[in-house]
This record gives sequence, C-alpha cells and structure tokens, in this order.
Amino acid sequence: MPPSTIALRLEGEEISAPVLVKKIDAFLDLLREVDRSVTGETGGSGEDSRSVKWIVQSIHSGSPVTLTLRPEPLNDKAPASTGERIIASVVTGLATVESDAPMEHLPRHFSLPVLEDVRDLVRHEADGITGITVMTPDRTIALSSAANQNLHRFLAPAHKSHGSVEGTLQMVAAAGRRTRFSVRDRLSGRAIRCTVPRERQHEGLDAFDRPVIVEGRVSVNERGDVLSIHMERVTVLPDDSDLPDVEGVAGVFDLTLGKSVEEHLERLRDAS
Repeated sequence: MPPSTIALRLEGEEISAPVLVKKIDAFLDLLREVDRSVTGETGGSGEDSRSVKWIVQSIHSGSPVTLTLRPEPLNDKAPASTGERIIASVVTGLATVESDAPMEHLPRHFSLPVLEDVRDLVRHEADGITGITVMTPDRTIALSSAANQNLHRFLAPAHKSHGSVEGTLQMVAAAGRRTRFSVRDRLSGRAIRCTVPRERQHEGLDAFDRPVIVEGRVSVNERGDVLSIHMERVTVLPDDSDLPDVEGVAGVFDLTLGKSVEEHLERLRDAS
C-alpha cells in the first residue's frame, strides 16, 4: 500500500451488500471520530470539526473485499500531517482494544463513540464475514471477538439514574443515518452521546455549538463513565462572547464615576 493509507479487509465467501455497507459505515465513522479528536487537539479546523476527507485509493472485490483509503486535507488550514496522525491513532487504539490485557483507559483519541464503531465492526452475526482486518503499510490489526471483553467494560451500562452533563452540544450527521447529538463534556473533553426525542429536535438545533447543561436519564458504565444521556431538558449557558467586559460592567453600574477604568485606578492609587 502507498504511504499514509489505511485499509479495511473483510473475509467471507458470501458477504451481502447491506452487511458490507454496514461495516464500511462503521469504519468511516471510526475514522471521522478520531479525526475530530486529533483536529481538536491540534487546533485545526475543518468541515464538521474535521481536518481530512477520505478518498478511495482502491477496491478489491471477491474474497477478501479490501477497501483502501487515503486522507486528503479538507482545506489549506489543515496540517498535512493530520492524516498520518489519524491513521497512527486508529491502528494503535485498535491494537490496544484487541489486546488480551484488560484495558484500563481509553486509547488516545478514542472516545466511547469510537468504541461503539469498533463494536459494530467486530460484531459477528449470520453475516457471512469470517475475518476483519485493518491494515496500514506498517501494521496489520486482525479484529476478533477477543475485543469484546474490553469493549464490554467500557460500553455496557451498569446502571441508570437522573443526572446532567455540562458541555458543548454538538451534532453529528452520519451519512445514511439519523442525525445524532453529543455533548462535549466540559471537564473530561469526552463526547457523550445525547439522545434527543423527536419533539425536542428543534431545541437541540437551537443549542448547537453552545455551552449547555443537558438534564435527563444518564447511563453509566461500571467505571462510572457517563455513556449517554436521554435529553429531558436543555439549558443554554452564556458563552464568553455573551459576558460583559470590565468596561461594560463599569458602565452599567458607573463604578468609576464617569472615568475610564485606567483613570479610576490611577485615582485610587493617588488617594492611598
């Protein structure tokens, strides 16, 4: 494979078209989620908070089916190395999830939604798939049901209760899927899946990309991590641009007796 490519290989004699589409969707969602994390860390910007688009390098039909993708920057602001960082993060994270060792922490740039995509990839049903492999020019990661133990620890709900999550409301429009919302937690920086009832979709859209407190039914895993929240109420908080500056506060209350802040402070110093 050429440098800076990543491939998904599916083995099986009779893989149906719906199953193929489902696996490719999960793989692309995984790449997009890791892209968002890498982009957020580097301070880059792009469409839907992403930095790269994935171009089909090649497709090999038959058995195995192999889809090879290469990253290309979405715009001139995206660092050229972002694609390589995304690919490296994906294969390193997948190797950690697939390891026999218990996974104590999320791999770097892996969120709970990424683990959900991995679960969709490795899930074996009566789908005709006998093997799944993710490959780069340097590494080959065979995915199997061995990953389920680590996935279960992070993704299985241990209990539910009423609670709230504070952060930035984000919207994820996955191709071919219903619009999803998430809350970027203010403290941890994790993207927490937010289920928005159909009758509250307009509230979610109005609060998009705003700091919010979402209240509702919270699902938590055995580690105490919030997995998701079912929105019952959303409160939009003022962001920094909505808050008055010192000059504005002084003007409202006339704290400086008609003087500028600098003049007022100088006057106080002279009087002391």
